[in-house]
Amino acid sequence: MAGRLEQGRSPAVSGAHNNGTTLRKRKLIEVALPLEAISKASKADKDRKVGTIKNIHKWFAPMPAPAWRALLFAATIDDPGDVARRAELLDIIEGLVPDNGTAPSQEALKKARAALAEQDGELPAVLDPFCGGGSTLVEAQRLGFPTVASDLNPVPALITRIETQLVPSVLGKPAVTGPGQGIEGIAGDPLAGFLAASRTTRAW
Repeated sequence: MAGRLEQGRSPAVSGAHNNGTTLRKRKLIEVALPLEAISKASKADKDRKVGTIKNIHKWFAPMPAPAWRALLFAATIDDPGDVARRAELLDIIEGLVPDNGTAPSQEALKKARAALAEQDGELPAVLDPFCGGGSTLVEAQRLGFPTVASDLNPVPALITRIETQLVPSVLGKPAVTGPGQGIEGIAGDPLAGFLAASRTTRAW
């Protein structure tokens, strides 16, 4: 449990909290977090020059992706009120935030999604009315949350649309290269005129 913040919880204390009128369960983020692992992964994410959301298009004040990933999971999952199970959930968070700042493995995501699915009801939608660089929505989708985004500025709206709709639609598909897969293979009728003109016009 090194590097984890435990907020005065005892194994004998339930994960429920009485606010004077209703009894509600505490969320894991209110009780414990693997802060050292999150901080290390967030710094690595900030230091990386390739392979991050920021590489698609930089926008103001980008939030470290590992921090968002951990926050979304811990703010949604209930604290079990049991030390052993809580340790398991903290291990899941640590799996979501690799030390080198890269995306989590599919196995880590599978464990996180399974833990979230164990709770009653459907996952809540994540709404970001000022989506900016899109990291909130990307990480929410990674964990299986339904997402809704908007922004007054069309630039971040376009960035987020690319990250959350276009990129997932082509993820894992082969690159457009080689004979028959270059521009001749993808042009079709809409681009036929442009392709012909480009061959008869002097080099740019």
